[in-house]
Amino acid sequence: MGCVDEPYLEGTPDVAVFITRFLSGFSFGEAAYASQNALSWQTTIVGDPLYRPFARSPTELHQRLLERHSKLLEWSHLFRVNRKLASKLPTAQVIDELEEEPMTKQSAVLEEKLGDLCFAAGTTPKAIDAYTAALKLKTTQQQRLRIMLNLARALNVALREQEAYDLYRRFLKSFPDYPDPASIYHKLLPLANRLGKKQDAEYYQLQIERQADIAPAK
Repeated sequence: MGCVDEPYLEGTPDVAVFITRFLSGFSFGEAAYASQNALSWQTTIVGDPLYRPFARSPTELHQRLLERHSKLLEWSHLFRVNRKLASKLPTAQVIDELEEEPMTKQSAVLEEKLGDLCFAAGTTPKAIDAYTAALKLKTTQQQRLRIMLNLARALNVALREQEAYDLYRRFLKSFPDYPDPASIYHKLLPLANRLGKKQDAEYYQLQIERQADIAPAK
């Protein structure tokens, strides 16, 4: 929804009305129509007018997914977790609830979220456990990439340097087309130096220099 020309300020849509109606269960078309202060060709609305994602309350939707044993249930759990965090519920309490939720152990989505929360809370060992568990579950390629990088970072923070080093190397093999290999070499170089891997360190330094040579000019 936007204006292709200036309809004057009083003619622009009332965004507060749109958001209020949309989140209250109105369809996209209904909410967009209600938010217009004037009907004008300058204001153009593109999308499915029947789109209605908030027709049911989160609690009702979650219950329906439970009854259907839907795979989407993990995303409903994640949505509930994010709502609790947005409402300023203590992170430690949200972590406890995620750990006690049986589905967490079956969901890479929820294990990753648990890892993120634990790392942000400073409980790095628990974050490592959660990320490791997530990698053993079914993931998308993009999710696996993200989890591996977060796990390697957590291992590095926990001074488990050999494990972090091995994981970064495995990452490069798993994602040969990763668009920023230099960032991984920058992480591997100090680890190789601290672990006494002189030849590896020289190799990573060379790769960093090569990546700098082929980087596009800014």
